[in-house]
Amino acid sequence: MKSFNKALLLYNGYAGQEEIEKSLGVCTSIFSSSVEELIIRKTKKKDDTKNLSHKYGPDVDLIILLGGDGTLHDCINGISSSSNRPVIAPIPTGTCNDFSRSLMISQNIRKASEDLLKGKIELIDGVKVNQNYFINFCGVGLITEASKNITNKQKNFLGTASYIISAVKSLSHSEPFSFTLKIDGEKIAGQALMILVANGRFLGTNELPFKNSNLKDGLGEIYIIKKADLSALKDAFRIKTDRDQSKNIDTSAITFMQGSTIKLETEQSLPVDTDGEIHMKTPLSISFLQKHYQFLVPNTEGM
Repeated sequence: MKSFNKALLLYNGYAGQEEIEKSLGVCTSIFSSSVEELIIRKTKKKDDTKNLSHKYGPDVDLIILLGGDGTLHDCINGISSSSNRPVIAPIPTGTCNDFSRSLMISQNIRKASEDLLKGKIELIDGVKVNQNYFINFCGVGLITEASKNITNKQKNFLGTASYIISAVKSLSHSEPFSFTLKIDGEKIAGQALMILVANGRFLGTNELPFKNSNLKDGLGEIYIIKKADLSALKDAFRIKTDRDQSKNIDTSAITFMQGSTIKLETEQSLPVDTDGEIHMKTPLSISFLQKHYQFLVPNTEGM
């Protein structure tokens, strides 16, 4: 069982009050037994998670995040520039919780908390994009249209399916864009509907098809979707049930690559989605930071 001297627990204040109290009660009851001093803070407005992570990060051993992908995104942007980065324990309570799935963390709050305290600390890759950071994915084109088209009502009612539904709706009126990519010095140019750079293995709870994905090798997976084809979209969003279908995907519709240093330019400046947050535009300079973060992860040996 892991133990820590001082920890910060951040929980998402935007969720329903009853759900917050239930989740917070479960999480604190488990972690308090292994933490000497536990600081609990509620995030009430945009950038609270980032600012609180930056403020407390250098002085705590552990940051416990009770939230989803957006909460994790804000946390890593708060601590990334620090030389003394604490261990991160993501407890999934969001809509998709994609990166926690990549870490094989249970989507049940109690089990996730117990598994992490019984687990181990692993060094996990991070990614710098321009002057910011992301942990799961960065994308332009169709994916930003899908994100913009999702309403809070759709998220609450449809959950993870809302992302796929929104992407399918966006496909019908999406226009290709001209791009130039430089991946580890190799230049590629053409037109695409979407370009996705992934660090994690999941998008909208669907597993991405790149079978060699590794969270500790300093490499990212690049997906270039070139055709307005529904079957290609399904492949890219990993709707198929078979775990390894990448060899069956039409390469004229989708191109797969790997790299650690990526530069992306587009003919017109386009909005960029990083971990579900849209707050920058192209051009992009992306660098994978090998083993940049410490994460608590379950001990999956023998599972």
